[in-house]
Amino acid sequence: MVKQKGYWFKCAEHIEHKSELKSISHFVSGRKGSLNCNKCNTISITHPELIKYLVNKDDIYKYSYGSTKSISMICPDCGYEKKIGINTLINQGFACPRCSDGKSFPEKFMFIFLEQLLNKDFQAQLSRKTFTWCGNYKYDFYIDNITCIIETHGLQHYEGGFDRIKSSSLRHINTLENTQENDKIKEQLAKNNSIKNYIVIDCRYSELEWIKNSIMNSELPTLLNFKEEDIDWNKCHEFALNSLVKKVCELWNSGININQIAEIFKLYSNSIRRYLKKGTKLGWCNFVPKKEMIKNQSKLVICLNTKEIFNSILEASKKYNTYDSSISTCCKGKIKSSGKHPETGKKLRWMYYDDYLKTILY
Repeated sequence: MVKQKGYWFKCAEHIEHKSELKSISHFVSGRKGSLNCNKCNTISITHPELIKYLVNKDDIYKYSYGSTKSISMICPDCGYEKKIGINTLINQGFACPRCSDGKSFPEKFMFIFLEQLLNKDFQAQLSRKTFTWCGNYKYDFYIDNITCIIETHGLQHYEGGFDRIKSSSLRHINTLENTQENDKIKEQLAKNNSIKNYIVIDCRYSELEWIKNSIMNSELPTLLNFKEEDIDWNKCHEFALNSLVKKVCELWNSGININQIAEIFKLYSNSIRRYLKKGTKLGWCNFVPKKEMIKNQSKLVICLNTKEIFNSILEASKKYNTYDSSISTCCKGKIKSSGKHPETGKKLRWMYYDDYLKTILY
């Protein structure tokens, strides 16, 4: 085999980078990055935003974005350290076992993308609580006015995975084959229930450009009538890299209540409570569930049937012999009524008095 002659080449992009000895084959191989100098291929150039995850900041100049080398990384939010591969961080993000919010990079990216276009006119976490036909399935996002479901599919939907899932007392391995079969069942179920638009976004890599291109190459630009320049993509990326747990705690500390936070992030209030409990353990907030329950019970409530105003849920529950929790759930809009009127037999409807005032004043 004839050894190819080497030539000294200067980096065409950054004149400050050192010259390197390369053979002509580097320039005709067609491989991604083959024309770049070694430093241009490091994450200091391709993914500089990852430096906050590196324990040793100099590692940003040593490794490329495709490296499988496991190095020490740190959660920028809570300081938890673990070793993971560079390519794993790029493709899947930093899953912190201490402060993780359970939401994937693509889901958080898509959330901010939709918020920029639709403000609050979309829903996350579509489930049987929204439509009974969903059954045990959950969908990532739903846009009512165009009857559209959006699914953000990560790497496991394209290259498989071996996540063990508990199913009653049994365990099974979630292979690529049954993951893709499950995807087909979910899509068909949605279409059988009048979902006109079912959009799957290829999010196999948790990279700004990859997900942006996947969105722009989908039907969403047509359905939602937007152009690439209408979106602040960096805002989507920055939010996706952050912990929802920490953001929820910050809002809680500023005086915003659980229901308001749930509305902001399109999450169920139980999820917000779970994040606040986790944040309390990390010292990010001080959430005491019992105090919150007492605070809710002490709020003024109104019976919409009789227009009676009560100083607390407890007072109302004693008057009409119904459960505190069901009146609270009714006030939150999750059920239509709680208890019956002793004389008319009509089901009683309830609201927090503050919420009631808003309906008559605005």
